[in-house]
Amino acid sequence: MIDANVEVGISGRYKFIIKKDGVIKSETPWFKNLITNQGMNLLSTSAAWHSWCQVGSGSTAPAFTDTALVARIAAATNSANLVGTIDTTNHYFVGTTSYTFSAGAAAGNIAEVGVGTASTGTTLFSRALVLDTNGNPTTITVLAGEDLVVVYQVRMKQPQGDFTGTTSGNAWTMRAANQNLSQSNGWAANGRAQHVGPGSNGVYLAYTGTIGPLSGVPSGTSSDAGASSVANIAYVADSWERGILITFTTALANQSNKCFTWSIGFTFWQVEFSTPIVKTNLQTLKLGFKMSWTRDAGP
Repeated sequence: MIDANVEVGISGRYKFIIKKDGVIKSETPWFKNLITNQGMNLLSTSAAWHSWCQVGSGSTAPAFTDTALVARIAAATNSANLVGTIDTTNHYFVGTTSYTFSAGAAAGNIAEVGVGTASTGTTLFSRALVLDTNGNPTTITVLAGEDLVVVYQVRMKQPQGDFTGTTSGNAWTMRAANQNLSQSNGWAANGRAQHVGPGSNGVYLAYTGTIGPLSGVPSGTSSDAGASSVANIAYVADSWERGILITFTTALANQSNKCFTWSIGFTFWQVEFSTPIVKTNLQTLKLGFKMSWTRDAGP
């Protein structure tokens, strides 16, 4: 198991836009959220934690133990994957989604907001009070003939340093990979911290060359088909830590393997071993990797 004590920082923020007849009437500045303890656990699952947005009139300060709004008024859905971009200056993966409350749906004085897995109930990933330009709680008045658009961004910090260790007497160096890509073989937009896809697509590969830069992948010849299977290791509630087990069967990666690449949910990694792992078609190779996540203040 490659356990590099990697912590990926998670943060988020909201913006409100009020429209009438398709024209923007007002817009709030971005204001930060609080990702709940439940939200931190949801990152370990396949749940679409960002599929619903709820707004309400409650003024109680957010707490990590929150699971619902104080006084819900309305909800809107967007089940699409987050739209992913990379903040190359501050080194963040940024996933953005928006929710439209059509005219009359969210009429009233809005003071709180959250995103989560459902339109009602104790389902929140994140909660925030609406804040003004000075960071003070405020309310947004939405009239009966106005649309409310809520934009939510989740930000995931990309580690810039190397991690080192030794497994079974073989020293390794691990670092992030393809940091400037937001796609299936980069920092992906599903916003989850577990393996949720097949072991191919240029992700779970073995390489004969040396480790690449943060913006790339290892050099040398890669195994053309990827791993045969990728399995999640059981998640422990409140650990905010996820492991995966990658398997290369007898037909795969039959070469002198110095490096490997893999993803766990929204992240993408590479590792180099000081002594190459030589594999033949009589052997099966299994590799385990682990990462964790924590709250981040954001840029």
